[in-house]
Amino acid sequence: MTEYSVKCENHTNSVLQQAGVEFNEILMPDEALENGLHASDIIESALNDAEPDLLVVGASILKFSFLTDAPFINLLYQIKCPVIVSRHFSIP
Repeated sequence: MTEYSVKCENHTNSVLQQAGVEFNEILMPDEALENGLHASDIIESALNDAEPDLLVVGASILKFSFLTDAPFINLLYQIKCPVIVSRHFSIP
């Protein structure tokens, strides 16, 4: 079983939270930093558990890219919700 934890961010002053947007952060173990397949498996498990309606993600996570790393390209096909991959974004 893949181990991970999901941290729910509390953005009480956020306009997006007032609109009903929930923010979650996936905390991964250090060994995931070395292996793209392991990192993508952790992310997929967390997303399957959370069942988001929409995923907004940067073009890269850690040192892995959704545009060039095969495990992350495959992850895009496994995610069961619409995905927006953005080159740069910030949460207000």
